[in-house]
Amino acid sequence: MVVKVGAALISQMGDFNGNHKLTIWAQFYDSAKNPGPIQEVIKGLEVDAVPLPVTDVSSSFGDWLNLQSAKAGWRFMGRCDPGAEIELIMVGSSGYVTPPIRLWMNSQQQSLTSNGQWTLSNGLDETLARQLGEGLVLVSIRQRDSQGNPSAPFETSFHIDLTPPPAPPTQDIGKLTYANYSFGKTFGGSHEKNAHVQVYF
Repeated sequence: MVVKVGAALISQMGDFNGNHKLTIWAQFYDSAKNPGPIQEVIKGLEVDAVPLPVTDVSSSFGDWLNLQSAKAGWRFMGRCDPGAEIELIMVGSSGYVTPPIRLWMNSQQQSLTSNGQWTLSNGLDETLARQLGEGLVLVSIRQRDSQGNPSAPFETSFHIDLTPPPAPPTQDIGKLTYANYSFGKTFGGSHEKNAHVQVYF
């Protein structure tokens, strides 16, 4: 008899960390569903499991990366296995594919993910945003454990728009007198599709 156990289940059991090893029990049921005794079949198994995908991934800019956010520097963040290496790849609408952007150790060889959380901002600037191009950007993020085992990727996307809308066209309305506009005045004009219009006096 062969029973296949999926990688996700093994991953949930966790890796051997020097404190415990995996023990497996098995039990037979006959055709009448009578249970047999539970038997320990494997003991002391050291596990180096494939890590689960990163979770709670978010960004500093939401669904749209605008010029202001790109100039200020943008970032992604989320949760991971403590001590894992984070690897991020983006594919822009321009066709540009970023080399893997990694987060693991600082210059003092200290883990940047030891608390199970990560923030990646290295190289995420206006220059990279322009290389990716305006439009849809596909994002793939995975984590690797200390043995180099990669998780399944976490995939998401966002849009880049670095081009500010043009100035609103001027409108000659003459003099605003109470007699002419006692019931208010409507201002109108053309604008970029889906733009937010703000009027100042």
